[in-house]
Amino acid sequence: VDVRGIRIGALGTINFDKAWTYAVMLSFNSLRRDFNSDLEDKITLYDAVVGIPVWGEYGRMQVGKMKAPISMERIMGMVFEQAMERPTHLDALLDSRSIGVDFSDMIFDQRFTWKIGAFNNWLEEDDLSFSEANQEVVGRVTAVAYEDEEKGRLLHLGAGYRYVDIREGTISYEVGPEQWFVGSWVDTGSFAADASHMVNLEMSYLDGPLWLASEYSST
Repeated sequence: VDVRGIRIGALGTINFDKAWTYAVMLSFNSLRRDFNSDLEDKITLYDAVVGIPVWGEYGRMQVGKMKAPISMERIMGMVFEQAMERPTHLDALLDSRSIGVDFSDMIFDQRFTWKIGAFNNWLEEDDLSFSEANQEVVGRVTAVAYEDEEKGRLLHLGAGYRYVDIREGTISYEVGPEQWFVGSWVDTGSFAADASHMVNLEMSYLDGPLWLASEYSST
């Protein structure tokens, strides 16, 4: 048996007049193998984020290491996913977590949400300063397009955009199965690039126990 990792974390509130939120999540990686056979780190920091109310009832700012606001399948926790693992293309095209700040709000009687953030992972990059590391801007809007509470029906629509100013000079995309002993399915290798643009569209429909969902991503 190989244990890929053991995760431990804490979620909670800091109860000021308007409560702050926090989330910290660590993974203690397998002593034998991590899911990435090249990874030698014994501890991985997944989340370290604080949420601060800044305006109105729902306006918030988040600071720290977190999921960037794009793709419902990426943002949702695994326990809420339709399947055991996320769609493969999202693992290839998007970072698991990013370091930065974002702002969000809910409007129109909580039927419309928006979130936008700026990210830079220079703290986790070797020998790169803030200005030398890739700069990332991500935004997402969602809407409850249709809802019938009595019949348990809901139609969710969303759209996201991600721009990366590639200051590191190259980019690569790689993805493989969860098993460490199987090679990558797709590996572009590093290639020169100035910028990356991603558009993501999402739709999710609930009708009682029926759940239909779909996403489209273009990079």
